Amino acid sequence: YLPNEFSNMPKMAVLRDPVARMKSSVGLIMSGGTEKLSIHPSTLSRTKKLKSLPDFIGYVEDNIENPSRLDFCFRTQSSFVCDDKKLSLMDRLYRYEDGLEVIINASIPKSEAYLARVNITPKNFRNPICSNRDVDRILKLYQDDVNLYRSISVNSITK
Repeated sequence: YLPNEFSNMPKMAVLRDPVARMKSSVGLIMSGGTEKLSIHPSTLSRTKKLKSLPDFIGYVEDNIENPSRLDFCFRTQSSFVCDDKKLSLMDRLYRYEDGLEVIINASIPKSEAYLARVNITPKNFRNPICSNRDVDRILKLYQDDVNLYRSISVNSITK
């Protein structure tokens, strides 16, 4: 680990709409994963009795203060990209829902950065149905993510 070299490198992150992310994560786990994207056995064990989106939301509500009990897909996105003061550590943030073209056509010079890996997994599972109450619970649960996501313009935000 070379902190000085890392701090000088361009950093970007792609954030997903918190409601869409939760629905997709629940659908993926309820289906047992995909051929290319497996679910960790500890996550499957902890969530095997959960049968609906409200069950999963309750599970995350009960464990959000202890993120080690949550699969990465249920942890707050802001915890990966922000400091303790909730300020972005990234040079640029993008919204997943704006499409990969926005990221690929970003103004990061190709000589300075590249996408190490793009995870585009064919989706062969169904997202669960989401009620207005579910949406409200998800938005409350991921309020910091909601604020960060809403702060991103179509062309990204920069420091």
